[in-house]
Amino acid sequence: MTTDTPITDAEQHNKRQNLDAMKDEDQTMIDMNSTDTEQCRKRQNAVKHARASVGLEGFKLSEACEQQAARFIAGEIDLPGFLKPAR
Repeated sequence: MTTDTPITDAEQHNKRQNLDAMKDEDQTMIDMNSTDTEQCRKRQNAVKHARASVGLEGFKLSEACEQQAARFIAGEIDLPGFLKPAR
């Protein structure tokens, strides 16, 4: 049995700021030269949700993970490749 520890207003505020910053990063990660922009947008949306989930836990993706996410969005790697641990 686990108990949820309430988070402070300051912690909630910091998490929201992190999520807002991540939204701005999402726009820069789209490769508009992609031949399949619909698939690109779907991959971008998946990364956005993953980033938000991580952000709500109080973490931020490493640079290696961000680079892997950019490759996934651009279609350079597939989902199994994206889910492999970044090194």
